[in-house]
Amino acid sequence: MNTESIYKKLAEMNDIKAESRDKFTDRLITVSTGALAFSITFRKALIGSAPEHVWLLKGAWIALAVSAVCGVFLHLGGASAAIRMVKAMKADPTRAYAGTHPIYRLLYLLVVLAFPSGLFMFMLFAVFNTN
Repeated sequence: MNTESIYKKLAEMNDIKAESRDKFTDRLITVSTGALAFSITFRKALIGSAPEHVWLLKGAWIALAVSAVCGVFLHLGGASAAIRMVKAMKADPTRAYAGTHPIYRLLYLLVVLAFPSGLFMFMLFAVFNTN
């Protein structure tokens, strides 16, 4: 395999990875905002007359909101990579790659950790408040 075909294959694989990550992030944003909106809208039905461990419900709301907000900002990662690549190529024209800013790794980590945490807190709240 020559170097050009290797670079082309790597670029294709990177595009597939980015597309998959974007789809995954979109789904997490959709589910987290839907669960958040549903649970806030019907909070009286969820909480009941004598709720226990309401802090779990509030924690779930916070975790899902963090997941949705970080997911939305995560979509700026592609633009960040393009801007960084242009700057890198201006400094050194032989350089052909610059990744996203490291903050986007943190945002992705927050999305991936906050979403299941929110769902887990919802489940615990439901378990404690089911008759």
